[in-house]
Amino acid sequence: SQTTKRKIQDTKAYDIIVIDSRDIVDIRRRIEKANFVFIDSASKIDLAPEQLQEMRRDNPDTSFIVLLQSTKAGGFKGDQAWKHDVDFVVEVQRVDECTTKAICTGRFGNSDLVYSYLPPGLEGV
Repeated sequence: SQTTKRKIQDTKAYDIIVIDSRDIVDIRRRIEKANFVFIDSASKIDLAPEQLQEMRRDNPDTSFIVLLQSTKAGGFKGDQAWKHDVDFVVEVQRVDECTTKAICTGRFGNSDLVYSYLPPGLEGV
């Protein structure tokens, strides 16, 4: 997404390569030497859980972070098999304008993390 690209540029992380492709074959070819692969989102590129399993098998030293789009009901779009083949699932919820809650569930246990952010100038208000 354009937002992701802008955030990467803002961090000056020059060793990050953004692949703007929805072609799974093209993506698989271009990630061969990557340490980390972020897919934003599985729904946008029609990535199936089985295709991710193949990419993981073909790239055993690569960590995959896959974003799924949420539904209005609070779940995620697509095949529910995504939930069963991951180390953890992080659900991010906006609590209020300055607070975000991350709920992490997975095979390593569960935890809730709450992040608060006060825009500059509002500290102590």
